[in-house]
Amino acid sequence: MEQIRNVRKVQRNKSRLTHDAIYNLHEFAADSDFVHKIITHPDLAVTMYSSTALEMFCGLFSEDAPLQTMSYDTTFCLGRSQ
Repeated sequence: MEQIRNVRKVQRNKSRLTHDAIYNLHEFAADSDFVHKIITHPDLAVTMYSSTALEMFCGLFSEDAPLQTMSYDTTFCLGRSQ
């Protein structure tokens, strides 16, 4: 299955109309089960996770444990010197 996905990916890359990052993100979402939700307006928000890892992580806690959200913010400030 992995080899078939790779061949399809190579063929799709050869015929790709653009190298736009948002378009590529949507293509990646179509090719994988890692991207689960994409919001592009008004701000870009992408929900990505491995279902297998999530199941293992959830199995570590009891149902009455507090909800914990894992996130990673890549926001940066344009024009601000550091």
